[in-house]
Amino acid sequence: MMTHQDTAPRLAPSKDQTEAHPIDLHVGERVRLKRKELGITQPALATQLKVSFQQLQKYERGFNRISASKLYEIAGALDVPIGYFFDGAKGTAAAASPKVPVVPETLTAEEARLLEDFRRLKPEGRKFVTNAVRRLAAQKAVRQWRDAGALT
Repeated sequence: MMTHQDTAPRLAPSKDQTEAHPIDLHVGERVRLKRKELGITQPALATQLKVSFQQLQKYERGFNRISASKLYEIAGALDVPIGYFFDGAKGTAAAASPKVPVVPETLTAEEARLLEDFRRLKPEGRKFVTNAVRRLAAQKAVRQWRDAGALT
């Protein structure tokens, strides 16, 4: 027997239901950063949390919100206080901005730590570090060209 719900047209999800909230993105990013920093794989953490690998991916990408109890479990598994996941989050007005940094999943643990430390720097510190890295990279490129005989 069909009910009204079975025959009623389904409404398209609202914009709010299809876009990840900036805080969910930030928390998920922090989960991924700490997991990578500790060298824990997604399948290993998912097993420890009793969720699927795919569910953990959705948490890390901000596609699914993490419940308070699950965030508590994640904090325990990663040995961080719950507040760690909100470090660096902008206030509600700024958090509504679409400018939420995305961390590639291909980062090594060392790269993730470097990025995390870099984000804690003040703008002038970031500029200094960026310029220093560019100078070091340019020097290496010059040495490689010289070693290859391309420069005299």
